Amino acid sequence: MYKILIGNGDKNMCMKCKKCAGLALIMLVLWGLGFASCADSREIEGVMSESSMVQSADMEPDSAQNPAKQKTSGQATDKEQTADKAPASDRAVMIPYAGEEFQLSVFAAGGSVLYVNGIKADGSNFLGCMDKEGDVFRECEIPFESAKPDGSIMKAMRMRVDEQNRCHILWMSVKPMIDQYGTSYVLDFAKCCITVMDSEGRQQKMLDLSECLYSEEERVLKECPYCFSVDVEGNYYMESSSHESWASIVKVSADGSTVQVIDCAGYSMIEGIGVGKNGSIYCTCVDQEGNRYLGRLEVDASETEQFVSCGVTLPDVRAWFSCVAAGTDTDILLYNKLGGIYAYSDGDSEVEHRVAEEDMPVPGPNAAGGGFLRDGRLCLLASEPEIRFYYVPAGR
Repeated sequence: MYKILIGNGDKNMCMKCKKCAGLALIMLVLWGLGFASCADSREIEGVMSESSMVQSADMEPDSAQNPAKQKTSGQATDKEQTADKAPASDRAVMIPYAGEEFQLSVFAAGGSVLYVNGIKADGSNFLGCMDKEGDVFRECEIPFESAKPDGSIMKAMRMRVDEQNRCHILWMSVKPMIDQYGTSYVLDFAKCCITVMDSEGRQQKMLDLSECLYSEEERVLKECPYCFSVDVEGNYYMESSSHESWASIVKVSADGSTVQVIDCAGYSMIEGIGVGKNGSIYCTCVDQEGNRYLGRLEVDASETEQFVSCGVTLPDVRAWFSCVAAGTDTDILLYNKLGGIYAYSDGDSEVEHRVAEEDMPVPGPNAAGGGFLRDGRLCLLASEPEIRFYYVPAGR
């Protein structure tokens, strides 16, 4: 079994530690944050600065493949790529939170909305959404009972907001376990679902993935995925790793009927997955030595999806590149707590350092979660000295 402390999924740790600590227990830290009422919003000065390009190198020569002739996985049509695409915003602003106090569990931002799952002061679960630059979450109905007789509950493990303002929430069943450190939750591998919520917090559909991911023949998801994303066709991509094999990406069809496991040979972990402006599925990955690279999924001549390297080394910083999303003027934007914001387009030989960490409005350790909006801004939820939402321009 795997011991899980519900958290936002961005753990600042060296990749080598995961291999050493290994075997059974994975700790995802519970963010114990108190939300408080605050004053009016104020503009942030000096957020953006011109930075030099980040030095990088090809991971390995790949002369046998021509990216220009390859069909990328999840490739969007021209209409899909440009539909409802907002222009880049250069508005840097801080919004204090003015709602009821609760502790954060999972946070997601995308499109033009923000979603949060947390715990109220009375211990009840809370799911909320609000428009960008709002200051109070609208409470949404949670589709599961609070707890079963055996104490097991459904926990929101991951969230992803797409560019159509739909929030895709990955729920997994867990059982509480109390020790000297407090209450944690253990995956019981009994149930796994995805709920799709609209921008107003209404449930659009629910996919029960229990049978396809937890079949008697094989448990496809061996632990809680560190990251997941959804493409323009509604297919889901989840990180899957174990201590006995290379990392892989589990693709689940939009209706939950089919599952494909895509091997990422040579890599120990997938840190982040996102859909680029061009429709491609990009991911940040780590090798056994802890070096980070950028990869993507491609469809070969036999219509089989495969993982390939983009030939780009990511900067050597001791934090995860867990936030990957479409940019306004580039294929993707990436966020790293200790590095800042980066940009990349297919064919580039290196990533561009858009916003350095020292130019961010909030220190990385104080950022409890974040996500890129459709207008190219990074929305960060910060916890100290009080709960605030920072909007950092990154698109052009």
